[in-house]
Amino acid sequence: MAGIDLENPWILGAILIIIVIVVSVGMEAFLLSGNIREGLLRGIFGGTAFAIVYLFLRSRYSEDAL
Repeated sequence: MAGIDLENPWILGAILIIIVIVVSVGMEAFLLSGNIREGLLRGIFGGTAFAIVYLFLRSRYSEDAL
């Protein structure tokens, strides 16, 4: 089985978004009000924002760019 290419920004972005969605839905289901839809929406938007900022900063301040 081949490893996951984390240098590909599309794959890394998708992985980051999925992780934030899972954490947000889990927190909503077990710790907060239990509204799964709200947790899913929060995870989608928050994960997308986090992935965009992370990939921007990674491309701007990576060692290859220096």
